[in-house]
Amino acid sequence: MNKRQRNRHSIAKGPAGLLFSKLYIRNCGDRATCSVSSSMTTSHGRVITSSTCCYTEGCSPPRPVLPPVNFKKNGVVCKTCHAMQSQPCDSDTYTDCLGNETKCLSQVSTVAGLTSTAMRGCATPSLCAIPHEEGSLEHLRFISDTTCTDGGAGLHYCLYLLGVTFIGLFKVMY
Repeated sequence: MNKRQRNRHSIAKGPAGLLFSKLYIRNCGDRATCSVSSSMTTSHGRVITSSTCCYTEGCSPPRPVLPPVNFKKNGVVCKTCHAMQSQPCDSDTYTDCLGNETKCLSQVSTVAGLTSTAMRGCATPSLCAIPHEEGSLEHLRFISDTTCTDGGAGLHYCLYLLGVTFIGLFKVMY
């Protein structure tokens, strides 16, 4: 049996007024998710996870350690949205990715077959390496499907700048 302990650390507000909450979950899981740290940033905040594992019956995995929180923009820009009962959400709103979050994420999560939540935002490659995850927490069953793409280096900003440059050149020429 592969036991996994996860530590979820969510940041509810931006750098000015951070709210931190920690949740430790102990469950059985796939070895591919052991000793993995990841993060994602959406329009509703940032979630950072870390996991540790042990592999014998009745074992207690060590407490996970979260990676340092990095608020430095990395040049990647992704669509961001959050919607209930939507598969998937879409938006014309973009967010600057931070730290090691170099992928654009689209995730749909369902709890107990009743409630689904769709999110878009930035993610670390380690989060994107797990495209489908199923499990249970107490008596609630959850399913999460994630797709990721390479983040754009500010493509919508580049197109805007190109348009402004073109207008400027047009005015100079005439």
